[in-house]
Amino acid sequence: MAPPKNSERTYEERLQGAICAIKSGEEPNVPAASEGFDVKQPTLYQHLAGTTVDRAAAHEEQQCLTPSEEKDIVKWCFTQDDLGFPPLFDMVQNMGIKLKSKRSVKTPLGLEKSRMSQFLKKYPDLVLKMSTRLK
Repeated sequence: MAPPKNSERTYEERLQGAICAIKSGEEPNVPAASEGFDVKQPTLYQHLAGTTVDRAAAHEEQQCLTPSEEKDIVKWCFTQDDLGFPPLFDMVQNMGIKLKSKRSVKTPLGLEKSRMSQFLKKYPDLVLKMSTRLK
């Protein structure tokens, strides 16, 4: 049985849910899963046939950093925070530039603030906070 339609879930999440429901046998067929998860039947058929990949995998080559580099940055941020030195926004940007320069022969361009905000949206465990002065 499919969960009730929920506008808070993204299309990609609903699509992955429909695929899992069909593969696990919770949904008897594609039309039922399509209706229950509010996804398009042709798209669901294509994903089940393996002719289409999810959005993140399709655009992986267009990203500045590889998924493993992104995970390294997140791990580094948490390590710095555990040591009592939470990284600044610029420090995270510079870490991304360093990782990219190790992989690329060309001199890497800076990671724009818009890309950094997308990075922070992708990893909600990382939160920007304003620092306060010690009294």
